[in-house]
Amino acid sequence: MDGDLPLGRRIAVFRKLRGWTQEGLALRLNRSISWVTKVERGERRVDSMSVLLELSRALSVPVHQLAGNEDRHRNPGAADEGMLRLRRVLDRSAGIEPRADRPTRPVGSLTEEASSLRRLYNTSDRGFSASVPLLGDLIVEARAASSHGDESERLLAQTALANLYRLASLELRRQGDYGRARLAVDRALLTAEGAGDELLVASVSATLTVQLMMQGDPEDAVALALDAVDMVRRGVTARHDRASHSVIQGALRLYAAQAAARAGDAFDAEAMLKIAVDIAAESGRDRERHCLIFGPTNVQIQTVGMLVDLQRPRDAVAKAAGLRADRAGSVSRSCYHHIHVARAHGMLGNDDAMLDSLTAAYHIAPRFVCHDPLARDQVRDLVRRKRSIDERLRCLANAMRVLD
Repeated sequence: MDGDLPLGRRIAVFRKLRGWTQEGLALRLNRSISWVTKVERGERRVDSMSVLLELSRALSVPVHQLAGNEDRHRNPGAADEGMLRLRRVLDRSAGIEPRADRPTRPVGSLTEEASSLRRLYNTSDRGFSASVPLLGDLIVEARAASSHGDESERLLAQTALANLYRLASLELRRQGDYGRARLAVDRALLTAEGAGDELLVASVSATLTVQLMMQGDPEDAVALALDAVDMVRRGVTARHDRASHSVIQGALRLYAAQAAARAGDAFDAEAMLKIAVDIAAESGRDRERHCLIFGPTNVQIQTVGMLVDLQRPRDAVAKAAGLRADRAGSVSRSCYHHIHVARAHGMLGNDDAMLDSLTAAYHIAPRFVCHDPLARDQVRDLVRRKRSIDERLRCLANAMRVLD
């Protein structure tokens, strides 16, 4: 299907492919026929990620296919030279050679640069967007290095390549390019499997688990995370340090719990969360291994979000009290904590507290929050509910361009 079709027409096409009338889709969405009609005609905008996910689940169509190029058009900055280079590299799995003006570097240098990009993503309010111009070329170099040299060098290059693909998936997802984000994480998984490192495969599976949740497939996310947990149990060897094993298994359990909560399965969510809590308590502190961060603070942050997903906003607010999200080791995690708390306050009708939390997230990482769909949805809801928009809300709404 043409990715440039308006969203309403895409919804109509997928509905007809299912053989449904507008009434049939309305019943599955628990909405009126008039609502469906107006959306398909383009008379009513679908400007909320939560509504887009509802449509995605009802039509059994991945979000990126349903949305087409909608999100890409909202982010014109994504079309810079570096992002275009990255997309071109991902679209062609082979045939792009390293640039002649870039000297061949040892594998250790590529590995260190991949690690530097990850550190930048964790600590910068821009993620690693400033390094996007380098990302496509690094992937090409790592591809070339993974097929040359001795076995140890090839394995190092494959590890670096898998992690670069994961970083690419995060940036593409943030830019709204969900199709290529999924392509990038699939490439990461294939590369990790080629390296033969079970923990690397499991850690990439954790990234894919989050991708599936973002696409509105929480049940598949749970299954993938638990399969990866079993693989870690079977495949761990003496060459894997205990901390890496703990971080990866704990993160997988935590993501599985989060996905179960998104699916509305409170029993499984709480059971898997308990295991994650026990692993975090044993580890004693938050650590990063294989591009995953896990520990007590991260468990608490994710627990707040899960309580919101399970429609328990009062418990979420209580759990968040006194939590030091700045200890999570990641700017994005700190932001998401405040965004989750804002969601809880919104469910309770505490608009001022909701705005406080959104403002706190914005102060931590303005660019990150401005691109986040959940944050944008909440600011948009506040604007709609408020009889009069005060200066603080107006500034936040203008920064996110939700008043356009």
